[in-house]
Amino acid sequence: MMDTEKIGTALKDMETLEEKTIILWGQDDMLIRAVEDLLITGKGWKVIRISNDCDEVALAQMVEQVTPDVLIVHESAFACNVRLLIKFVMDYSRLKILTIGLENNQMEIYIKQRIYIKKASDLLAAIENEADTEI
Repeated sequence: MMDTEKIGTALKDMETLEEKTIILWGQDDMLIRAVEDLLITGKGWKVIRISNDCDEVALAQMVEQVTPDVLIVHESAFACNVRLLIKFVMDYSRLKILTIGLENNQMEIYIKQRIYIKKASDLLAAIENEADTEI
């Protein structure tokens, strides 16, 4: 095998390793379908769509089985059940949770981060870094 063929094979293997798995949970509407199409065609990520008819127990089982990188839900899914959002953030610390909606074109991102604080400036830096992301 030539060196360029080896490099091409290695790059293809790296792309497979970098493939993200995303679960879309929510009503079957235009927004969810558009997000699904964008994710599949844009990057070729593995996207699993789950209807909002599926309850949170079934969703948790799916997250356990699939171990996705990202969970994308319609903003209304957690609006009435903030405890569910907190449970998912706490139970699945590596899972990035995104809520999306059409109302105001905003997306909210939830991810559990653990930061060790050695001195007061570490606390202040963590607070300031989060404040910088607000628009």
